[in-house]
Amino acid sequence: MEKPTKDLMNELTSLKHKGELDRWIEEHKHENKSFGQYFQELCKKYNTNPSKLSSHCAKSKSYLYKCSSNDKIPSKKAVVCIGIALRATLEEINTMLKCAGHKELYPKNMWDAIIIFGLNRGCTIYEIDSLLSEYEVSGGLLNEEEN
Repeated sequence: MEKPTKDLMNELTSLKHKGELDRWIEEHKHENKSFGQYFQELCKKYNTNPSKLSSHCAKSKSYLYKCSSNDKIPSKKAVVCIGIALRATLEEINTMLKCAGHKELYPKNMWDAIIIFGLNRGCTIYEIDSLLSEYEVSGGLLNEEEN
């Protein structure tokens, strides 16, 4: 379980010596995973790979392999699509988003709220995209080009 930022800040500001910093960094280095590392871990956990996921997240195999090897950092939408295809939990998708440099899904944001609703009900990306369209929320999941 991740510690709140406030707790981490308190720990850091209480460090007095470089040796304490060394121990603190060793203790927390696992929290700084790249998107590719975390994506690979989830693929292993869910017994899948980028090739198998491509048809479930509307992303090409080559794009997903580039993401898994950190040659490509996916957009927020792409991360959500990949997470949905994995059948990852909301917590795992939020971690994926953070690893890719994005903010977690936020319930006060309408787009994010619809994504959260769909995730909690096991919807596919196509069903969630339909909900976004139904509620006239811009930024559907399926209308983004891969770069």
